[in-house]
Amino acid sequence: MSKLFEVLLKIGVIATLIYGLLTEQHYYSIFLRWIVFVSSIYFTYKSKQIIGILGIRFFLIFFCAFAILFNPFIGFGFGETTWRIIDFIV
Repeated sequence: MSKLFEVLLKIGVIATLIYGLLTEQHYYSIFLRWIVFVSSIYFTYKSKQIIGILGIRFFLIFFCAFAILFNPFIGFGFGETTWRIIDFIV
């Protein structure tokens, strides 16, 4: 059940990011921030035991960075074009 949930969550986040690239609606960007933030917190918790190359917990750092970047409480003041580039990279 947990693996199925994780796969569905990943697919949902990818779908929201792709749709976010295509839409210009402000309310959707707020929804997108919440979805990516909550899923990043979940995957940070799940990846705390995974130790990568040279003992660096890459996925822990990776998901923490996304949680901070897409934080819905304190937002970064990037422009619309910059957010689209960030969404594309993510």
